[in-house]
Amino acid sequence: MELNVSDDIGIQAIREKVKTFAQKMVTKLESKSLADFQIIILDEADLLTTDAQSALRRIIEDNSNQARFTLYVTMYLK
Repeated sequence: MELNVSDDIGIQAIREKVKTFAQKMVTKLESKSLADFQIIILDEADLLTTDAQSALRRIIEDNSNQARFTLYVTMYLK
């Protein structure tokens, strides 16, 4: 899952989209594993509100066994 935080900054988006996706169990087909975990990419994560950051932290803690999170931040050079 990829989510651009600049489009969905609020805590509701984190709770609804990220939490729901992170809680899904990884699908395995017979003896072949499609993946060992979910991958969630949050682009422009520096734009998350304080409440959204707190919610995301809890989601990461609760789902660390089945999901991996990548946070990208925007750097502005002057």
